Amino acid sequence: MNALLPPASSAPHCRRRLHPLRLSALWLLATLLFTAPAARAAAPFNILSYGADVTGRTWSTTAVQKAIDACTAAGGGNVVFPPGRYRLSMVSLKDNVTLLFEKESFVDGPRLYSEYTPLKFLFRAAYVTNVVMRGPVIINGQGSNYWNVVPNPTTWYSSRQSAPVPLVQFRSCSNVVVDGITIVNSPSWALSPYTSTNVTIRNVTIINDLYGPNTDGINVCQSKNVLITGCRVSTGDDPIAIKNMDTVAADNYSSNITITNCDLTSPSYSLKIGTESRVGVIENVIYTDCRTYPHRPDLGNHSGIALQSMDGGILRNVRVTRIQSVGVRSPIFIRLGNRGVGQAGPPFTPGKIQDILIEDVYATGVSTNREFGIQIHGLPSTTVSNIHLRNITIIPRGDVRFSHLGVTNIAQLVVPEKEADYPSVDMFGWIPAFGLFCRHAQAITLQNLNLLPQNPDVRPALAFNDVSGLSISNVVAGYPNMTNRTGASMYFVTNSPSITISATTNLTIPPGGYILSTP
Repeated sequence: MNALLPPASSAPHCRRRLHPLRLSALWLLATLLFTAPAARAAAPFNILSYGADVTGRTWSTTAVQKAIDACTAAGGGNVVFPPGRYRLSMVSLKDNVTLLFEKESFVDGPRLYSEYTPLKFLFRAAYVTNVVMRGPVIINGQGSNYWNVVPNPTTWYSSRQSAPVPLVQFRSCSNVVVDGITIVNSPSWALSPYTSTNVTIRNVTIINDLYGPNTDGINVCQSKNVLITGCRVSTGDDPIAIKNMDTVAADNYSSNITITNCDLTSPSYSLKIGTESRVGVIENVIYTDCRTYPHRPDLGNHSGIALQSMDGGILRNVRVTRIQSVGVRSPIFIRLGNRGVGQAGPPFTPGKIQDILIEDVYATGVSTNREFGIQIHGLPSTTVSNIHLRNITIIPRGDVRFSHLGVTNIAQLVVPEKEADYPSVDMFGWIPAFGLFCRHAQAITLQNLNLLPQNPDVRPALAFNDVSGLSISNVVAGYPNMTNRTGASMYFVTNSPSITISATTNLTIPPGGYILSTP
């Protein structure tokens, strides 16, 4: 699939800083997290010495727990898994302990939910400091035992039994390193730091069933100083998600999170931020140098970049840069809603989405499924603000006619608000633009965008509703053999009296279409 993407160096780069992120501090954070402390060196604690079964025929849970307890009691060190297959239920990680998995080591989780005892996790650390899981190892979550498999699925399988959520959790921990492990067939979320600090997730591979329900990859919940780098994640749900799930504002805070150099495959959202953010704040997030893919090229991936606030949370100071996406239905999906989960209302108080920079993105569309372009949705009562998009190329399929839209002109197309509905790229039906639709927003900057469908599309390239403070420069829009479109038909503006857009004929590469700008 990499052959479908242009080289990273082909995207234009703009060094002028247009966004208030504290980037130098975040990159310093990333440098520090690469060298996050591991457990202190000590004599290794071999799990075979405590009675582990290397054949996987019997449970090794008690033996592994004894080795971990002895290790932490001795001041810390390595708990070694020699080559072999180990059958485990829940294991509790402890202070200053490194689980060191040697090559050709395998771990099998329970096939039944009832076999997870006493808690419903495979590996869990709670209120622990200096804890490491270091591969190579393949951890099999036995996910296929938790849902009903059907031939030729088009959506998630139905659940057969309850599932552990997540398979691996770090709860209220500090100085965590997960390095070089592989998780396959997880029955739910694979890996989650929860209310933890100083977390490095490096060179981790997660391969879950692409139709397994709720099989997220890495979910970061209320955690700070997190680095996710060099990971390969293929899942039936979101490969990486950042969320604040608690309802107590003081505990509901995610910050200083860097995601870099990852390959993400999914039918859902490659990176999703904020869906379950119940009050509190998510801030200072960098998402860079990643590649996203769909599970099927005809159906596509929902979105490579999804930034959302639905339940009163605040999302701010996010930088997305150098993302390459194949087969996305909506390359960028920004959604402010007002669902109010966790609030005492109604009435509910919406959150905020502000100070977002997205640049150097290249995205292609899907072969048959409906596409939605770039979407930015605020609320009539609360706008999203200070959104910068620059150096972005999207190449959707196009091939949309008024007969598809069910109207005879764009002014007849009504996009519902649905402010309390679960956010989804297709929740509003047809969008009135093939490139970008933005509403209920202020301080929006579009710079160096290429909106280039492969086939004719009757919709305008840009559509705005209730937008103020709009700046457009060098937005190139057009499709092959476009001869019957006027410049005025390439944009559609309603309820935005301060907006004036001009269109000039594009004579540069690629030729044809128009260049859109504001005065």
